[in-house]
Amino acid sequence: MVKVDLPANLDQALSQWRQWELAEEPRVIKRFGTGENHDCFLLQQGATPLVLKLFRSPQQHAIKWQQWAATAGLAPEVLYLDELGSYAVMDYCPTLEPNLNSLAQGLKRLHEQTPPAKEPGSVRFDLLYFCDQYLSNAGDQARDLHHALLPGLDHWLNDSTPDCVCHNDLVVENCFTAGESARFIDWEYAALNNPWFDIASMLYYQGWQAQAEQFMQQYRSDWLPLLSSPLFYSASCAFLWTDILWNLARDPNHGWQAQSEKLDHLREFAAHLKISL
Repeated sequence: MVKVDLPANLDQALSQWRQWELAEEPRVIKRFGTGENHDCFLLQQGATPLVLKLFRSPQQHAIKWQQWAATAGLAPEVLYLDELGSYAVMDYCPTLEPNLNSLAQGLKRLHEQTPPAKEPGSVRFDLLYFCDQYLSNAGDQARDLHHALLPGLDHWLNDSTPDCVCHNDLVVENCFTAGESARFIDWEYAALNNPWFDIASMLYYQGWQAQAEQFMQQYRSDWLPLLSSPLFYSASCAFLWTDILWNLARDPNHGWQAQSEKLDHLREFAAHLKISL
């Protein structure tokens, strides 16, 4: 692998391979897409693929959740975490075509898990906190849109569905199918939340709106009627607006054009709640 624009701490992490209890020094095979808070590399040690994740900021919350989820077979195992928390070595999940039944059943298993007794298991996802954080950099147009959307967000926030452990960032890149099992990665936003946040986001990001009934048959068939309810559309507004805001906050000058398709979908969801954006 040509070492161009690689993180400065990559060589330092690789030099500690003996602490990972490996039989031989691993090789860097490729670099995965760069995340918001990390750089990620595929390593090869003998015939065994591994993932090395280098963190730009402390990720104790995400690592604790991943370690917890791995015990239930819902996330790659964390094989090594350095004492400073600057990097981690993990099992590798091969990229396979997402399987609707497997991911629906995996999401159900996640939502049925008893949360950790201590932190991070007591942390609840705070939608309005994240919105406020992103709005500070997203500009006046975003604030106006947020104000118009508040009735829909309030509908979701006031829903009585019991909280459960949720991933809260189920973009396609974070969902894997391993055989008939589901694996989820990047647990930065994991927390207790209304399960419809995860349900609506997985259906949207995977492009499974037309297969929503099949998905719910695998997840929870008695909730099928809720797919056309205000709850579903308010949950869809909640996850998609935080996604759009996150992107606008990163690029307030050009973000609107890049987010135009998602904004159209947001307007469609909001219209079901009689909200005009």
